[in-house]
Amino acid sequence: MRRGWRSIRWTCAPASIRHWRVSSRYLVLRCNDYSGYKAGFQQGITEIGCAAHARRKFFDLHANHSSQIAGQALPYFARLYEIERDAAMLDAEARRRRRQSLAKRKRCPSTV
Repeated sequence: MRRGWRSIRWTCAPASIRHWRVSSRYLVLRCNDYSGYKAGFQQGITEIGCAAHARRKFFDLHANHSSQIAGQALPYFARLYEIERDAAMLDAEARRRRRQSLAKRKRCPSTV
């Protein structure tokens, strides 16, 4: 488990929640779309999703419905995966710096 992430037992979940972190202001939970976690999000826990699960949703949408928006999103995911592959052998701080410098938020081309 990555440093800063902890495991807890939460009453509305059937098992321990393994990927959560307390930041300076709030509790965040990295999870899939399991419905048992939704009650916690209504109580102020911030949900952060998994990039692989998000990418799969876009991939399925594009493959099954020829979605142009999903088609535009997939190259962004590919670029993020490329950044992660290239940074895999770096130490944690170097990976963080690389991510911060290369994986900046960009405006969607349709909103420019």
